[in-house]
Amino acid sequence: MKIYFNYLLVLMIILMVSCKKNISQTQIVPFTITPTKIAFVYETGAAIEAGACINPNTKYAIAISATIDGVDTTGKGLTVKYTFNGKPDEITFLSTGTEIKKVSLINGNNNAQLVDNKKEANLFYTIQEFELVD
Repeated sequence: MKIYFNYLLVLMIILMVSCKKNISQTQIVPFTITPTKIAFVYETGAAIEAGACINPNTKYAIAISATIDGVDTTGKGLTVKYTFNGKPDEITFLSTGTEIKKVSLINGNNNAQLVDNKKEANLFYTIQEFELVD
C-alpha cells in the first residue's frame, strides 16, 4: 500500500509540473515609442511664451514628448532621433513623458525636427549688437 501511495504522489507531482504554463508561450508585447511633440523651451523645461525676448544670457533647450507602449525589459529605454540645426542627435526615453536636452542657439533661425514624423519647431534668435556713440 505504501508503494502505491508513493507512485500516486510522484504521478501527481509530474502532472502539476507539466501543467505549468510554458514561459516561451507567453506573448511578448513589443516595446515601441511614438514621439508626439518637439519644442524650444527654457533650460528648466518651462515653455517660452509667445513674443518673449530671446535673451543671450538665458539657457535654452529642446523638449521632446513621447508615448511608450509595452514594457522595457532591457532597462535601456528607446531613443527618439531628431535634428537640431541640421545636426542629428537623439534622446533616450525610459517611460512616457517629456525629455529635455540643452542647446546653444545660433544667430538666425534655429530648427529642431523629429526624424520619424517630421514635426518641427523653429525659434528665431538675433544677436543684438550695440555701438556706443559719443
